[in-house]
Amino acid sequence: MYMPGQRRGTIRFMLSADGRRGPVRLAGDFTHWHPVSMRKRGDTYSVTVPATRGSHEYRFLVDGTWIADPDNVNTSVTPLGVNSVAML
Repeated sequence: MYMPGQRRGTIRFMLSADGRRGPVRLAGDFTHWHPVSMRKRGDTYSVTVPATRGSHEYRFLVDGTWIADPDNVNTSVTPLGVNSVAML
């Protein structure tokens, strides 16, 4: 799941912990596909990153496995798999 961040020019990403124990990271075109760590609070992992207006592709890296955002129906199919698409 994603939403605009509290600060202008940012976007907040969240992923339910849902039994996940290992590190959870986020990567997307806004991080140049370099994974950034997400912080766990309660039952949710989250991170806020800078992003420009427009469409952005991203994925979560959970326990070493890439996954699309299970709460986002907007996707893009690439040769490397399915990316989620966020609109800011």
